[in-house]
Amino acid sequence: MACALAPSVGAFLVAVTLLGLTTVSGQLLTPLAGDLAGDTNRGQVVGTVVSGLLIGILTSHTISGLIADAAGWRAIYFGAAAVSVVFALLLRRAIPPLAPKAQLSYPQLLGSVWQVVRQERAVRWTLFLGATAFGVFTMFCTAVTFLLSAEPFSYSVSVIGLFGLIGLAGALAARRAGRLHDRGRSIPATGWGWAAIVISFVVAAFADHSVAGIIVAIVLLDIAVQGVNILNQTRLFAVAPQARSRLNTAFITSNFIGGATGSAAASVLWSAGGWTTVSLTGAGLGCVALLVWAFGRRGPLLNERSH
Repeated sequence: MACALAPSVGAFLVAVTLLGLTTVSGQLLTPLAGDLAGDTNRGQVVGTVVSGLLIGILTSHTISGLIADAAGWRAIYFGAAAVSVVFALLLRRAIPPLAPKAQLSYPQLLGSVWQVVRQERAVRWTLFLGATAFGVFTMFCTAVTFLLSAEPFSYSVSVIGLFGLIGLAGALAARRAGRLHDRGRSIPATGWGWAAIVISFVVAAFADHSVAGIIVAIVLLDIAVQGVNILNQTRLFAVAPQARSRLNTAFITSNFIGGATGSAAASVLWSAGGWTTVSLTGAGLGCVALLVWAFGRRGPLLNERSH
């Protein structure tokens, strides 16, 4: 509501900052789903929840653009406020009461996140793969906007936004990745995902003048990155069941660090050599991650509970 009623740019920036601090519900629901699911179907359940998150993120860009064109930008925030109230009431009734897993203060809980990371080698290796995957993903998404807005495409912002809907394929694939984890194929499926990421950047490198090629690269990259993301997250939840939410904190934090780095790198790489440089860098980082996976699949990435 503060965003919708903001009288100036400064007030809007303050309101958006507060909004960012409070929109953590999705990240709380993912480890909650892991707690409520059984050991035999945890991957599928987590995949379903994350699919919902991704579909919401992707469709929100298109929906908000349509609403803004029809009723102005403030209408987006009024509508979001109403939806938030509805979901607050629904979740209040739907979420069962759960006993606390640790009798620690909030600062102690935050400190214990890094204790778990230091203690578990599988966690550190998985966090690296997760951050790298999200980094190459945001690098691609940032650079593809530069590509589609320039010659020979010269698409408008609204048309470029429609390309985001292609990413729904990745959101729908997330559930399938969760099932692979439930079947004991998490580690090999992660390798397949990284191989697909490398291939998607190779396709992209030759598609700087082809809409069809860009679409193929987007679909393949979305499916691969979201699949790898689900497999990484589900394996982490199995490492320390009593600390799933804290492991999720480490996972999301490292992913966003990787994502911010990838987005910033896209601008530098685009200035240095355009689309080809971005694509080759993405393929190179994918090969590095594939090498890390190859070394880790028989040791550091393995955990008796996550495997």
